[in-house]
Amino acid sequence: MRRRMITLHAYGTWMPDKPKGFAHRQHGLLPTNRGLAGAYRKNQAEATVYLNGDMQRMLIESSLDSMGFLDTTPLVIATEPTHLHIVFAWGHERDGAALARSIRLRLTRDLNLAWGRRAAWWTAKGRLSPVKDDAHLAYLRSEYLPSHRGWKWDGERGLYR
Repeated sequence: MRRRMITLHAYGTWMPDKPKGFAHRQHGLLPTNRGLAGAYRKNQAEATVYLNGDMQRMLIESSLDSMGFLDTTPLVIATEPTHLHIVFAWGHERDGAALARSIRLRLTRDLNLAWGRRAAWWTAKGRLSPVKDDAHLAYLRSEYLPSHRGWKWDGERGLYR
């Protein structure tokens, strides 16, 4: 069974002025750049999105529902006001990127229906990362994702905060 983690960043929240630096799509991790952050904000087409608790719970429910239609197994989901992570598994031939795209489109549709239509809820397409092995999944499940401040869901624990 293949396993992946989708990371979706809320629109306008991951700017180059983060104290620990920022991730650039083409150049990887770069140092803090306040000037570039100002330029990015000036060019934003819409207001920054912060995912409140109601949005976080809806995103978890929508993720779980969409994975049922895609014949995938949800493993763990974690949210923050600025982003969410979805870890899932599947055993069929469909490509992981195509599955991630379907999940992101469903989440976007549900946000539009519940909170009004926007051109952008997310920054770019999101990131799809492999879950390397059982030890990596155990780390994500027991340490990394539970440290997130928003709502979380785990196949073993259910919904929790």
